[in-house]
Amino acid sequence: MKLPTALVFTFLLAGCHSTTVLNTTSPQLYSKGDCSVLLFPTKAAALRKGQITEMCVVSGNSAPSFDHSVPGAIKKNIKHLCACGADKAYIQSSATGAMGGPSSVSMVGFDYK
Repeated sequence: MKLPTALVFTFLLAGCHSTTVLNTTSPQLYSKGDCSVLLFPTKAAALRKGQITEMCVVSGNSAPSFDHSVPGAIKKNIKHLCACGADKAYIQSSATGAMGGPSSVSMVGFDYK
C-alpha cells in the first residue's frame, strides 16, 4: 500500500511534537540537586527589580535527554549557573528543536547591585 506524500509528511510532523509554555512575566524557580536558581524570562523582567551585575553566560541544550523542550534544556543546564555563583538568571535566548530534536537555551547569571 502506498500512502500519499502529504499524509506521510503530516505523520512525520505530528510524531513527537510537544508544546511547553514558559511564563513570560514572572520568574520561576528551577532546582537540580543542591542548586536553585530564580530564572527570569527576560532581561527586562530582571531589571524591573533593580540594576544587575552579570556574572556568567551559560549556553546548552536538552541532549541527551527524553525531554527536548526549552524547560528541559534549562533543567539540564541550571547547575552551570550555580557553578559560577549565580542564584538568579535571565533567559537571553532559547530555541525549540525541530521535529523533536534538542532545544537550546542561553542564560545569563546575575546578582543585584
